[in-house]
Amino acid sequence: MRNSVESATHLTSSTVKGVAFTLISALAWGSSFPVIRWGVGFINPLVFLFFRFLTASLFTTPLIIKNIRAIRRLLGSRYIILIGVLNAIGYLLEFTGLAYTTASKASLLVNLNAVFVALFAAFILGERLNKRRLLALTIGLTGALTVILNGDLSIIFSGSLTGDILVLAAGLIWALYIVYSKKVVEVEDSNSSADFFNLTWVNLILSTVIFTPFALTFMIADSSFFTSIMTSEVFFSVAYLSLVCTVLAFLLYFKGLKYISASSVAVILLSEILFAVLISYIFLFEPVTLYLIIGGFLITLAVLLS
Repeated sequence: MRNSVESATHLTSSTVKGVAFTLISALAWGSSFPVIRWGVGFINPLVFLFFRFLTASLFTTPLIIKNIRAIRRLLGSRYIILIGVLNAIGYLLEFTGLAYTTASKASLLVNLNAVFVALFAAFILGERLNKRRLLALTIGLTGALTVILNGDLSIIFSGSLTGDILVLAAGLIWALYIVYSKKVVEVEDSNSSADFFNLTWVNLILSTVIFTPFALTFMIADSSFFTSIMTSEVFFSVAYLSLVCTVLAFLLYFKGLKYISASSVAVILLSEILFAVLISYIFLFEPVTLYLIIGGFLITLAVLLS
């Protein structure tokens, strides 16, 4: 009896940790939207993305120098390489798709990844798709759509087919990324030399390498590029996105996956939208509507259920 109580307490404690880590990562990623919206006024989006990951990689490199042997081991894992590639492809598809569709439509399509995660996790990880999880997923998606649409159904018909397909593909890639991240975390958690900071660094550096040719193509084509980025606005945007929305967010994301299922992580990450809107209200003075309040309530309920 005592062992059962201790086991239940440990399970609850682990779940709370997983939810807390994932919520903080969602807050960090949610805060990136208003910063990106502000920053792209000064720098090309793809170059912005490259400098974000490059700065994050450079900042964290001195902290992993002593762990070279562990890094080599990680780089020898096909699943580690896979999630690094998936992360980069997801970002590239989303940023490219945004050029052809509206931001609201993009948010709507990308966040359908929660559905794909539940399906992929059932087949790849063997996670049970029980009634409670399905209910949390349904409520969370309803809340996210309520916030994104904000009472304007015309958003569904906005943008172009090309942009919609690219962004929807990004959502599929993110779903695979979350599921295989869970697989990586499970393997790494069983390794005595595992370190989530090392895992975060490898994820960042692989993505940076893939972003490099795309960014260089633009930088070489624009002769005034280097003078145009030497501003305090660009410096602040890149620094914040690198340290808070990349290093911190990915580290806590991987830690969250240690304690809770991939499907639960996907539902909790729907709160990114809520955090993005709230932060935009505080710093960009964007209005808070009844739809935001209703959507926020539904997302919160989904997080509690997950």
